[in-house]
Amino acid sequence: MATIMPHGVLFRGGKEKLIRKFFINDDVIEAIISLTQDLLTGKVRVTTLLSEPQEAIA
Repeated sequence: MATIMPHGVLFRGGKEKLIRKFFINDDVIEAIISLTQDLLTGKVRVTTLLSEPQEAIA
């Protein structure tokens, strides 16, 4: 499974920073893929795809 997020979630502080630490420490994220501009939304915006490990889905 994957989640599409704005690119800023990788760099903002506050609660988003705490959530990133949780994801990393608990192996919730398997990969982070940065997509090119205008790929999905039709707008000039960088998008990020967060991928979960396969065993987390089962």
